Amino acid sequence: MVIVGGCRSNISEMNINDIYNSSYNSDGYIIYKGNKSAVKTVEKLIHENTNQKKPPIFITGVTASGKTRLLRELYNACYTEGITVCVTTAKDIANDIVESIRNKTNYKKRIVDKCIQYDLLLIDDLQDFFSKKDTLYEISNLISEMSARNKHVVCSIKIPCSFLKEAMVAIMGTNRPIKVEEIYLPRYSERIKIIKYKAFQINDKKGIFLNKKVIRYLASSCCDIARIEGAFKAVLLHLDYYKRNIDVSQIKQMIKL
Repeated sequence: MVIVGGCRSNISEMNINDIYNSSYNSDGYIIYKGNKSAVKTVEKLIHENTNQKKPPIFITGVTASGKTRLLRELYNACYTEGITVCVTTAKDIANDIVESIRNKTNYKKRIVDKCIQYDLLLIDDLQDFFSKKDTLYEISNLISEMSARNKHVVCSIKIPCSFLKEAMVAIMGTNRPIKVEEIYLPRYSERIKIIKYKAFQINDKKGIFLNKKVIRYLASSCCDIARIEGAFKAVLLHLDYYKRNIDVSQIKQMIKL
């Protein structure tokens, strides 16, 4: 677990410099129709009244739809606004439960009492332990403790939105309200716009232009946000090394799509 505005706890192996640093997001976060509602929800969260009870927010979507990326952007925005954030994953919580049992220590003292000191709790990859009832029970209690103290909780989870509410009611009970936002993969036309925007940034920073064939190939081959970002990382590495424009044959060889 990583505490922003505090210190690193020894209950997690997550490296905040690798995952949540602002330099990683220097190219800007692209908002499109498929993620617009989720973005609005987390933006609203930053400015909400801290004296009101808040239902936990679950960001759902298929693999590589941009759930973790949205959590990164939320982290960065909170850091800028001076909001203290606790970041963890379901795996980290499960490992800590096991460690607490092994060491015969109180889980509540170890985790819950630390988390409630902060304004926002981010839990990534909640689906990893969706079949483990004991772990989910402890996570449910943690979320409840945060909500009871008017703290925000945002979780990412790879599970269809249509099943998520039913599943969470089974875990958390019917009397606990939740907010669910699903991120959808961008359509081809949206991928074209995203790639054009990123290409414009490359042109602005490197003075190198990506032609229409390259943009269309990337939009056809990269069907999700993670692939688009991965492709542009490869493109940037190529441009930094060769200092010249890139064509479709080089793109095909480079990113092996």
